[in-house]
Amino acid sequence: MSKIAKALESYYAEKNEWPSPGPTSVAAALKESVDAKIDPWGTEYRYFFSNDGYSIQSAGPDKTFAEGHKSGRDDQWYSKSLRSRR
Repeated sequence: MSKIAKALESYYAEKNEWPSPGPTSVAAALKESVDAKIDPWGTEYRYFFSNDGYSIQSAGPDKTFAEGHKSGRDDQWYSKSLRSRR
């Protein structure tokens, strides 16, 4: 996920905005091969953006995204706040 994080931060630094959360916009921002957008278990990552940061979510080994009260099962997250950069 760190490779994706670096690509997203480069996009933000260049454009001063996050890509739209849809897969096409994120794919264009990442400029990586399709493999870079798929977690080790074969599921596409999810992306969440806010004014001050972002999160990347992997569904984990069970290939099912945790929702609501089920959060934290085997999903893997990478989050970063960019507040300190402003």
